[in-house]
Amino acid sequence: MSIISEASQDLSSVLDYIKRYEEALKEAPSLFQIEGRKLEHVNRTLPGHLARYDEMYNELKTLEEFLEKKKEIIISPLWKKFNEKYSRQLSQRDIQAYIAGETDVVSITELILEVKLIKEQFASVVKALEQMGWSLKNIVELRIHELQDAIL
Repeated sequence: MSIISEASQDLSSVLDYIKRYEEALKEAPSLFQIEGRKLEHVNRTLPGHLARYDEMYNELKTLEEFLEKKKEIIISPLWKKFNEKYSRQLSQRDIQAYIAGETDVVSITELILEVKLIKEQFASVVKALEQMGWSLKNIVELRIHELQDAIL
């Protein structure tokens, strides 16, 4: 089952996903430690790590978009309530202020902000892994050039 189908049934499942993503983020710093590891092994495993973190980043982007749509669904009846069923005519700014203070809106906004924060952390990891790939490429090229310059 995908993260979106689970979240559409129960938003509390998003919190479980967030915990999993946080655990994956805790593992990330160890990926950048290349001292004491074989160059071949680091080069071989890097694409898998990059794919994994990029996939999780894309899942978080999709989850963020999904939660934004859920927020719109929550806001819609509240807008109608304050616009049509309120005893006096409210300005749009007043309606927005009232809606922003509703418990459901505050809860989903907090959830969206949490997802955004983790998403940006994953974006940083993906960028760092891409940069690591460039660095490894340069190291390999330097090693190749050293071998080509060697006299046998």
